[in-house]
Amino acid sequence: MNYSPIALLVAVVCLGIPRSEAADQRTLDQYRSELQGLGSEIQGIVGDAACTYDSECRAIGYGSKPCGGPSSYLPYSAKNTDVSLLEGKVQRFNALQRAYQGKLQIFSDCRVVPKPVVTCEQNRCTKLPKGPRAPQREP
Repeated sequence: MNYSPIALLVAVVCLGIPRSEAADQRTLDQYRSELQGLGSEIQGIVGDAACTYDSECRAIGYGSKPCGGPSSYLPYSAKNTDVSLLEGKVQRFNALQRAYQGKLQIFSDCRVVPKPVVTCEQNRCTKLPKGPRAPQREP
């Protein structure tokens, strides 16, 4: 087959030249910007995590460790949160963070972050510190 010199030049340019450092930086900035925006949206959905009883409090895996699993857990109130909206945004955030970490080839300690017990303290869902706690009675 005979290829024109222009076709060969296009093939060499498309296949043989790596993207510039500036293009990679712009892509990383886009990741950071989207992660920051999603993080703000998630915090807005959770709000103040207001609660009356422990049973209203939940925790969702938030962030992504490079080895897999969540990097932390975010407490929220099931009573005052659109749970399906929160779950969707957190899934999107976690997937985007995994992609970002893959692009940067970030490594992790691979320790599993245990899901915390969440409780209603001073009318706000919070992670329970380690140690014993008296159970809360509900009406």
